[in-house]
Amino acid sequence: RARALRAQGKENEAQAVAQEFVRYYTTSSPRSAEELTLIAEAVAILDKVKDANELFIDAREADATFVDAYIAQGELLNEKYNYGDAASLFQDALKINPNSTRALMGLATSRQFDANEAQLVLINKALEVNSNCVPALVARASIDAETDNYQGATQGIDKALKVNPNSLDAMAVRAAMFFLSDRRTDFDAEIKRALAINPRA
Repeated sequence: RARALRAQGKENEAQAVAQEFVRYYTTSSPRSAEELTLIAEAVAILDKVKDANELFIDAREADATFVDAYIAQGELLNEKYNYGDAASLFQDALKINPNSTRALMGLATSRQFDANEAQLVLINKALEVNSNCVPALVARASIDAETDNYQGATQGIDKALKVNPNSLDAMAVRAAMFFLSDRRTDFDAEIKRALAINPRA
């Protein structure tokens, strides 16, 4: 719920929910991997990155097969531009579940500065697992746009927004294509649409 609130730009509400998880940790001392991972994600929302990382490690030690602990920590490290360590966590997650679209896309993100081909292998694998995987659709559309394949990019973004009409990442790619095509009216409308979902976008 805290992540959903943050995605809507409701930062104060998201932090209030996260604080509830911290209170639960303090009063109940949970030890399961699932609980520790949820608490670590809450602590990350409070921007206590060191504490969050330590909780993710505790979660993995509690259950070395709990894949969400690897993925969530990897996503946090991606957010903090620590792509090398993030990639290692996603690779460990994929050893547990080779078909995890979150892990595949997390690894693709950690390799975003590599050649497009390296990312596309992971993106296409994610789409093989789930053809409606919005992060994969958006990532492939972004690469299509970079390589001037605007038709492919448009098709990918249209499909992503059909699956999730509130995908800010999809809107961002479409806005960028409008801007590069000098479609100022469409660009302004797309920005307004994104801001209506998340005023902090």
